[in-house]
Amino acid sequence: MDNATIMALLFLGYVANILFFLAYGRKEIEEALKLHIFSMGLFVVSYVLFLSRLFIPEIVSAISGTFFSFAGLALEMFALVSMKEPVNRRLKRFLAAISLGGWAVFSVIALAGATTSQRIVVYSLVASLLVPYTAKTFLAKPRDSKMGVAIGILILLLFASLIARMLESLWSGKDMTIFSATKSQVAFYVVQFIYMLLSNTGIILFSKEKADQQLMLAATHDALTGALNRGAFENFAVSAISAYARNDTPYTVMLFDLDDFKRVNDTHGHHVGDLVLKDFAAAAAREIVSERDHFGRYGGDEFILIMRTVDEAAIQRIAERLRARSQGAAAGAFTYTVSTGATRVLSPKDRPLTLEEVTISCDRAMYEAKVSGAGRLAIRDL
Repeated sequence: MDNATIMALLFLGYVANILFFLAYGRKEIEEALKLHIFSMGLFVVSYVLFLSRLFIPEIVSAISGTFFSFAGLALEMFALVSMKEPVNRRLKRFLAAISLGGWAVFSVIALAGATTSQRIVVYSLVASLLVPYTAKTFLAKPRDSKMGVAIGILILLLFASLIARMLESLWSGKDMTIFSATKSQVAFYVVQFIYMLLSNTGIILFSKEKADQQLMLAATHDALTGALNRGAFENFAVSAISAYARNDTPYTVMLFDLDDFKRVNDTHGHHVGDLVLKDFAAAAAREIVSERDHFGRYGGDEFILIMRTVDEAAIQRIAERLRARSQGAAAGAFTYTVSTGATRVLSPKDRPLTLEEVTISCDRAMYEAKVSGAGRLAIRDL
């Protein structure tokens, strides 16, 4: 199969994919997928222009086709990154500068009489600069998404094929054209064809995977504070307590209560109360919760933590960190205090307990803490 045939198949494949996406329904397609569709449209135009050199001046085909090819690739990389993380201005400017600046350089050397091999070198170099950041973005956290890893690998293959094509054009000593059936060029077009076939499916599946994760997050986390909601926390805690009992692992449950929170809402307004709740949850997540702990909003102004330690000094450090943090500005100059009731379960295997029994003990410790004054800690052992 020659390169012209592969390019024609790429053209037809992208047209088919555009029609498929449009049939899926415009309203249901997120913004990143819309950008992906548009990038495919730009690729279609570029392939039409590249193939049209059989009928129009070759220099016109090369310059115009390269413009749409660079624009399509830059937009494709932008769309992919935006599916994974917020796109900052620096990346936008970088992609725009490389694609437009690269096209300007390509156009200048083409009009100056550069050989097709030299044009291929410039094209491949510019295109290769557009893709590494996107590959890094998808491969940075492989545990987050296997589909994301697959997309990242596809982009790396595209990058490798561009570099191989550039090096062969640079050092082969032959005047290559885009239709030359050299090893690197055949590999380049085959990789493009594979990318076209697999990336669309991967992007759709990745988008669905991300939507499923967002639904799961919404179902298990409190919308205001981002902490686990009560149902999700109890599920995690019940499983954890069961595991601790089997392994005879001591653990602690800490219950946090924002002192006189009703007065905060009545005096400063509910918007300030919401800021206080978010501030406390953020402080807890940042300063006391490790990967093996579970932290949740237990209801209203109460938060709860289960952790695999009974070290009294560690418990006191946690309470002190939160006390010090709450003295900072949660909402302007407004400060608040937090009372803490903790229960240590020292021998889980000898005395199996339910989550309800432990939280009742935390409530009693909380009462002791509040009786002794705001912002205090009381610890009970079971």
